[in-house]
Amino acid sequence: MKSSIEQNMEILNVSLKEKADQDKNFLIDQITRFLKSETDFGTPLETDRDKINKAVENNNFTEALQNLEILREQKTGIKLIKIDGTNSNTPILIRDGRNNPHQNRILDTEGFEMQYLNVIRAAIEVVEIENKAELKDQLMKEAVKFINSFHKNNQGKSQEEISVNVKNKISNIMDFLEKNGIDEPYQKINIAKDFQNFNDEHFNIATLSEIIDHKGKKHTIVEAEVALKGITEEQKTEYTNRDHQKWFTKMPLWEQELVNRYVDKITEGNYVISTQLRQIVGMKNAFEKITAISDTDNKDFEILHSSKHAGTLASISRDNGSRQRITDLNAKQAQEWMGKDYVLHTNTLNSGSIKVNIPEQDAKIVLLTNRAMSNVGGIHTNTAFNKFRIFAPLNNLQGTKDLLNNLADNLPKEKEFEEIKAHLKPVGLFARLFNNKRKNDFGKLLNQVKETHNLSPNAIEILEIASDLRKNVEKADVFFLRRNDKNNISADISKKMNYLNNKILNSKDQILGLVPKSEVLTMCASGKDRTGLAEHDQTSWAIANKLKIDIKNIDQQILKSGHTAGQAGGVYSGGATIGCYGTLKVTSEGFPMDRRKILQPIMEVTAANNKIKALKTNKVINETQEQLIAQEMPNMYKNEAYLMIPIKIAAIAYIVN
Repeated sequence: MKSSIEQNMEILNVSLKEKADQDKNFLIDQITRFLKSETDFGTPLETDRDKINKAVENNNFTEALQNLEILREQKTGIKLIKIDGTNSNTPILIRDGRNNPHQNRILDTEGFEMQYLNVIRAAIEVVEIENKAELKDQLMKEAVKFINSFHKNNQGKSQEEISVNVKNKISNIMDFLEKNGIDEPYQKINIAKDFQNFNDEHFNIATLSEIIDHKGKKHTIVEAEVALKGITEEQKTEYTNRDHQKWFTKMPLWEQELVNRYVDKITEGNYVISTQLRQIVGMKNAFEKITAISDTDNKDFEILHSSKHAGTLASISRDNGSRQRITDLNAKQAQEWMGKDYVLHTNTLNSGSIKVNIPEQDAKIVLLTNRAMSNVGGIHTNTAFNKFRIFAPLNNLQGTKDLLNNLADNLPKEKEFEEIKAHLKPVGLFARLFNNKRKNDFGKLLNQVKETHNLSPNAIEILEIASDLRKNVEKADVFFLRRNDKNNISADISKKMNYLNNKILNSKDQILGLVPKSEVLTMCASGKDRTGLAEHDQTSWAIANKLKIDIKNIDQQILKSGHTAGQAGGVYSGGATIGCYGTLKVTSEGFPMDRRKILQPIMEVTAANNKIKALKTNKVINETQEQLIAQEMPNMYKNEAYLMIPIKIAAIAYIVN
């Protein structure tokens, strides 16, 4: 029998892919067992206000935050079940939204209370670092006073009103710190609060929803997230030798101390790194999402789609010279997560140019990522989701073109497939005008090879999606300006490209045996806003394809379980700023026009508080202005002169191209 030391050594020696796959298999096994169980399985989590208040009084912030999340879910009809991890497997939190009596999510004060308590524990750490530990008692008293009164004083108020009130309370804490000798409290707390995630236990999350198809049959839908925990050996060396690395030494001393305090947790591999910590080494907010379906009798469980997603690989180190090197290290981490047999295909959702180095941060993210792919041997697609996507040069579809060309070039060499290949390979405008290879109808060609080569339904679907994707690529890859893009062709390309890639990756069809295997990593700056929309889109589309029903029907039924919104601020998931649930309002710029109303539940008011802003008391400031004040990186909100930047970028990019 192996000793515990030997077992721990084995755990330490597994690759990131092996660890993630182990967690994934455990998660799927536990979900299927939970669905089939006729008796209690796991530990139901329930709470009340007394438990929350006592946790704060006892200075147990993790317990208080967890209980606030439990209470938030209780109110909106979601049952939480905890499943303990075993043999180094990550524990699981099941969010059971089946039999939810509410048509819409019920939101109260809990998310905002979580934000405040997270600020308090960050402030306690900052005053310790600043050698002003005598301030801790007063901060604790403020926390107790807050938790005993804030909910009572804000019952029945709108989310917008509650948001203003919690900002007032947080501003009071900032004033207290500043008056007691803590310089730049907003900057320090904004960074310290996201290090606090390392004080919590991070779970893999599975959300269960019930949907009804067009025949009236009920199905259970699973949206599950397997976290990337751990960094590469090369990244660990960065932390071991941090005193000699400029990304670390150029930090102010208080920020260096935060890294020093949490370096063991960053490197040991049991935590997700929060999305806002883009100045340190390692991927942020990284998960693999699994979409699955089961009949309500739970006899059939089928994985429909899986996709990896994260915050940007790009570094915003205080040392400009370190940014590309750290981005490359993060890309190598992503490659280890994918596995050595797969090509890393990054899909960024930011607007930017691939060849022009400009100061705008969205473009820098794209530029750093594209260079990293060149440096580590990956491929890159950039499908901008914001309003600047209409400028074609701010998108880069080369990675998607590579995917389609690789598929076409590696199909059988028989004559019957030659015309099919022409329907899969994207070509330019002039080539399309004189392309005689597509003279025959694709559907008829597909039916012919279906009979002659006995193609499976999976192979047929792959070829059909590839043909549709090729049409989208050619439509989007225009000279300069995309017109009438109300339904966001970038989102459609991202969705279909991810779905096609996943289908090829898992195909057992002989005709696809020679197609190179790649894995897509979808990213925006934070990995929660545009990426949240993209991941939801992939889930809805996979279910719609399976059940042959309208995607809007799927949206409406699964969004009330709040999976996407919950991932963006959950204390259990750990990848984003605690309590800042939902996506930013700016995410709606990427909503397809025909689904704009139905997708609204993805956004929540709490999302805008991921950065603490110095605001006037009681002043209601809209999200755009708040983000401007916060000076986000990247910042999609600027003055009117800024709106001309993408046009200038596009013009320069076109000339360079």
